[in-house]
Order: sequence, then C-alpha cells, then structure tokens
Amino acid sequence: MRSGHVLNFDIEPIIAKRRPTGIKLQALVEEGKKVVVAVVVSDVKNAAGSPDDAQYAPWIDSIRSNTQSQVESHLLKALGIYDNFAIVDRNRLNNLLDEFRLSQTGIVSDKLRVKIGELTGATYLIDASFFRFRTRGKVEDSEYRRLIEIETGVVLAVDYEKRKK
Repeated sequence: MRSGHVLNFDIEPIIAKRRPTGIKLQALVEEGKKVVVAVVVSDVKNAAGSPDDAQYAPWIDSIRSNTQSQVESHLLKALGIYDNFAIVDRNRLNNLLDEFRLSQTGIVSDKLRVKIGELTGATYLIDASFFRFRTRGKVEDSEYRRLIEIETGVVLAVDYEKRKK
C-alpha cells in the first residue's frame, strides 16, 4: 500500500548457489562447534599460457590473493554472524606459509596442517587450487576447494567450479 493504492509485484526469488564446503561449515557452526578457518591457496597453474612468460609469477600471486580474498569474503558474508566462527588473519597465515615454503611446494602435508592449527588456532582448513587451461581454443578456469578438519586430516567437503573465459 502506497499513497492509498495497493501495488502488486511479481517477484522471482534468486537462490544463491551454495557450495559443499560452505554448507558443511554452516552445519558445523550451527552444531555449536568452534570453527576457525584457515584459507590456503596451495596450487595455481596456467596451462593455457607459457610458464616462461615474465608475467607468470605476478599472475600466480594475483590469482592466489584474489582466490583467498574471494573465499574469505564469501565465508564472512555467510557465517560472520555466528560467535563461534572466525577466519585466521591472512597476514599471520601467509607469514607461516612462507616460513614453510608452501607457496613453492604446493603441498599441504599432515605435519604442516597440524602446525597451521597449532600456530593459528585454526580448526579447519580450506585448501584451494586454481587451474587455467585451454580446451578447443577456449580458455577455461577451474577451482577446487577441500574443507579439511585439521585435527584428523579428514576431508569433509569438496567443491569444483569450472568457468569459461
């Protein structure tokens, strides 16, 4: 009702695409578990271009930073209202990863995962990987994410997304 007139609208709800890792994290939070997430982008590959390209190293850093920011942003929007949810500070995590040279190896070992938990207070780890490749002349990006319980090393959920450029 506006200015004495009834206004009618046809509304089509938009349902946001939810990923398995986000769904599992929300379930853990709603169960009352302490959920502190460390987001690691352990692997970035560009099979669509030349690895010898002078822009390759900065591109990797850019993709790693953007992917990490995107994951953290989505998690904060969805779960930031819960008192038992937190994300590990990015600078603290990156300093730790640099110390273990994760950026160069691309491996999240059991030992490193436990160390991340001990040093940052994280209870869960999202390990993301980004791949760019060429199929039938078109460039495609793929992103994988695994939600890992730090204490046990169990993979609780996996996401996969493929995007054409």
